Amino acid sequence: LPDSVTKIENTSFYNATALKNIDFGNGLEEIGTDAFNKCAALTEIDLPDSFLTFGLDTFANCTGLQGITIPENVTVINTGVFKNCTGIKYVNLPDGLIRINEYAFENCLFEEIDIPDTVTTIVGRAYLNCTKLFKLGYPKSWVSVPRYSSSYAPESPFVGCTNLAYVTVPEGVTQIPANAFKN
Repeated sequence: LPDSVTKIENTSFYNATALKNIDFGNGLEEIGTDAFNKCAALTEIDLPDSFLTFGLDTFANCTGLQGITIPENVTVINTGVFKNCTGIKYVNLPDGLIRINEYAFENCLFEEIDIPDTVTTIVGRAYLNCTKLFKLGYPKSWVSVPRYSSSYAPESPFVGCTNLAYVTVPEGVTQIPANAFKN
């Protein structure tokens, strides 16, 4: 895409099953809801430094996606952005990240993740059923586990993460939020 493209609207490439790669250019700031949902052949995405905002389920069901590095200016991983991206082996989250919403990484199969110390909020079910998640780098600033829906009782962001064996809590952490690892 040319550098002049700053936004990709909702469902722009929805179910484009043959799409393998896309060059986003250097001006992209926002990708809308379901923009690349069900692009199963998409293997990699390289978001530019200008990128700021994900819509809901932006890359959901991109089962061929192998890894992702989120640019530094992103502060929120929105609901379902990488849901059911079962091919993801690694996720690099930016140091300025503040919030990870519900279902953001549901059913992903990466084995470890380091959550930046700037993250204060991880919504319940953010990592739902990440059954291969084995090792977690705990964020120093994490203080809140809000409900993913007002209709339900609060749940852990790590519900169904049945292999989670190692959680590294950094020096200086003074509290572990309620429901943090409740399963």
